[in-house]
Amino acid sequence: YDQRIGIFANEKESIGKAAQHYIDDGDIIVLLYGTTTIHVARNIDPNKNVTLITNGIDILYEMRNKPNVKVIVLGGAVNYSNNCIEGKSVLTMLHDLNPSKIILGAGGITEKNGITNYEFLGATNVTDIVRLVDNRIIVADHSKFGKDVLTNVMPIQDVAAFVTDSKIHSHFIDMFEKHSIDYKIADG
Repeated sequence: YDQRIGIFANEKESIGKAAQHYIDDGDIIVLLYGTTTIHVARNIDPNKNVTLITNGIDILYEMRNKPNVKVIVLGGAVNYSNNCIEGKSVLTMLHDLNPSKIILGAGGITEKNGITNYEFLGATNVTDIVRLVDNRIIVADHSKFGKDVLTNVMPIQDVAAFVTDSKIHSHFIDMFEKHSIDYKIADG
């Protein structure tokens, strides 16, 4: 996690700002841990009344000065190498909640395999989590597009929206449009 957070840091910051387009007052959002989703958390308007459900340790810390953001922490085992809380109990707890959106990152994104993740066990959990929420928003810098990593999380057509940076190849914009997927390109 500490190594990944510095890679494309400026792009991730701009993606975090652009993702605010998809966060509305009154939303109940699952914001999964990640080196891009932390920037989404940092940029949430402190005046918005939002409920944030997260397994990200750093996301929890970022919310400390946002009194209008109600935070629900998903319980489980702490994984310090990924700065998250994980395990079967995360999914069990989510079954009792009613989020309106999920915002998550990706290890890789292709048209053929959709959203992929690096970790086998973590990806299995993420796959189960995304099935619980219909409005799925992916935040990912341009380097994630066109590559597949270890495990499949969800097909491309299951994504409601992408937020990415301006270095993305136009081929992927065509892919968004082909599948009628909303998208936001971050400035900078």
